[in-house]
Amino acid sequence: DQKELTDIKLINQFGRRIMPPFIEDVDKRFETAERVYIDGLWGGSPYDEDFNDYSRHLESWKPASYILQLIEDFSPELQIKPVIDDRMIVNCWYANDQLSKRIKTDYEKFLQSDDWYSFVFIDSTDPTCQNDKFCKRIIKKATNPRWQNYGVLYAITRYSMVSLGAEEWFYQTIICKHMRTLYTRMLELVLLQRSSRLRFSAEITKVGAMKKAEHHRIADHISSLYKEYMLFMNQIYFREVTSQDQGIEFYQLFLEQFGCTNQISDLEEELGELHNYYHLLLGQKRNKNAEILNIIAATLLPASLLTAIFSLSKPPIHKGLQVLFIGLVIVFFYFNTKRILKK
Repeated sequence: DQKELTDIKLINQFGRRIMPPFIEDVDKRFETAERVYIDGLWGGSPYDEDFNDYSRHLESWKPASYILQLIEDFSPELQIKPVIDDRMIVNCWYANDQLSKRIKTDYEKFLQSDDWYSFVFIDSTDPTCQNDKFCKRIIKKATNPRWQNYGVLYAITRYSMVSLGAEEWFYQTIICKHMRTLYTRMLELVLLQRSSRLRFSAEITKVGAMKKAEHHRIADHISSLYKEYMLFMNQIYFREVTSQDQGIEFYQLFLEQFGCTNQISDLEEELGELHNYYHLLLGQKRNKNAEILNIIAATLLPASLLTAIFSLSKPPIHKGLQVLFIGLVIVFFYFNTKRILKK
């Protein structure tokens, strides 16, 4: 019976929280639900979370128990770690005849209404944007109006994909399935791209923190990163995933809202800089080796001359002096090489 827009907004706002956003909210419950209860997977035990453990174990800020239990039942060997913040991405299909009629008859006014903005941007009450000009720009950017004359709108933001239409057979049967299957897979793909980019950036940072002396480890890590990057570009990041017009529009809107194209360009630049950094280290290593070889050559040349002089001198130089001279050359070679290696 919870079909009013107010109910849907509350469900979306409280249901997307994977943990309380801040400590005080564990008691106040401004942003956190009193309780989340979900039927168990494949008819198993239900998942229940009241978030009270967060007040007793403040050091354990991890996803809510119902999320961990659900994933464990689905795939026991899978371990998860949040990569964004305390909120899940919302995928919401909603049928309401009154709102659908407003879309048909007064689209421009509805587009700028608080109802549409708060539904799209997952606000439980008033819109969290209080500048008319700014609101108008971002809501228009997020909205796909292809089926407006049919009373249907779609919208995509950085943390939501929503659809609003009428309580009629086609929207409730066909469009609902598309939202739960095709468009959900598309959303998952974009989220996978986003989390992969974050992981790449973290790995690049690790390489930058490695000691210069570990050039072999750095080379192996960079090689592995480039291999993973090629797999990412060929198997995860696609410029187009469908030939269907609406699917193309949705995917392009996803890429735009999530900033995928710009972030991929930034990632390519980071990898290029990492490649240049390794070549710089390699050049420094080669220069140091060349300097060591020059020292060896410069040191062994006098030793060779001394040996020749000793062998040609008449009368022969006492063997003790020969050992002394050669020892001095060896000591000179040792300390100069050690000084170079310390640089």
